[in-house]
Amino acid sequence: MKFPSDEEVLQEFRNRPDAAPRSEFLQTLEDKLVNFEKKWRRRQKIRRATIGAGVSAAVVLAVFLLMPIVTQIIQNPDSIVTNHPETPLVMKGQKLKLEAVSPKAKQTLEKLYRLVPELAEMEPEVYGKEEGIYAVSFYQMEQGKKRLYASAEIVAHTGKVRSYENEDAFGEDAASPTEEQAMQASAAFLQVLLADEFKQYRASQTSSDDWDAVTYTRYENGLPVFSDRYVVGVNSKGVIYVNSLEGGADVYIVRAFCETGDGIVRRRARSEGGVADGA
Repeated sequence: MKFPSDEEVLQEFRNRPDAAPRSEFLQTLEDKLVNFEKKWRRRQKIRRATIGAGVSAAVVLAVFLLMPIVTQIIQNPDSIVTNHPETPLVMKGQKLKLEAVSPKAKQTLEKLYRLVPELAEMEPEVYGKEEGIYAVSFYQMEQGKKRLYASAEIVAHTGKVRSYENEDAFGEDAASPTEEQAMQASAAFLQVLLADEFKQYRASQTSSDDWDAVTYTRYENGLPVFSDRYVVGVNSKGVIYVNSLEGGADVYIVRAFCETGDGIVRRRARSEGGVADGA
C-alpha cells in the first residue's frame, strides 16, 4: 500500500473548501492584536511615568537631606578637612598657640587649673604629640631659666587626659601615702577630670606593696572594662601623675560573659592587677 508524501497531504489540505479561515475569525484575531498593542503601550507609558516620578522624589529627598551639610560647608569650608568640624587639625610636631586648641581641650585645661592653681600662672607650650593629640608643657622661671613644672597629653576631640605628670611633685621628698590618703587624693583628682563619668569607675590598689598608685577601672553591667583604666600616682602630698590605659592587647569583651564568665573575669582582673566583683 502506497502512503502519500507530506507534500501531497499538505496540498490536499490546502485544496479543501473549508481550509480558508472564516472572515469573522480574521476580524476577531485582528481586534485582539490591536487591543493587546493598546494595553502594552498604556503599560509602557505608566511605567515611564512611575520611574520619572520615583527619580524626581529621590532627587527631592536627596536635596532635602544634603541641604544642611551643603549649607555648613558653604558657611565653613574648613570643616571638610576633619571628621569633627569643631576640632582643629592637629599634626605631629606642630607648634600651636593656646587659643588654637579645641574647645574640649580648653575645658580640660580649665579643670587642671582648678586642681593645680599654679598652672594658671604659667604660659603653657603646646605641640602636636601625634595626630589628634596635644602635648602641653608648663614651665616655671627660675633664675632666668625655664624649668618644667608639669606636662599633660590631651586628646583634641574628646578632651580626655591621656597622661599628666607633675614634675615639681616628683622632685619632692615625700613619704608614701596611706590607703586613706591615696584613695582620697586620687578620687578627688579624677572626679574633677571625669565629672559624672567618674561614677562608672572603681578603685583598686595598683601594687600589693604600698599605696603609691591607685588604679581606676570602668565597669559596665557590673563587669570591668580592662581597656578603659586610669592609674593615678600619689604621695603623701597629693597626685603626682595620671596615666590612661586604653586599647592594647588586653582589650576584653565583657558583655559576652555577663552570666557565665564570672570566674574568668575574676581571674583576668587579678592577672591585670585589678579587682572584680566577688574577688
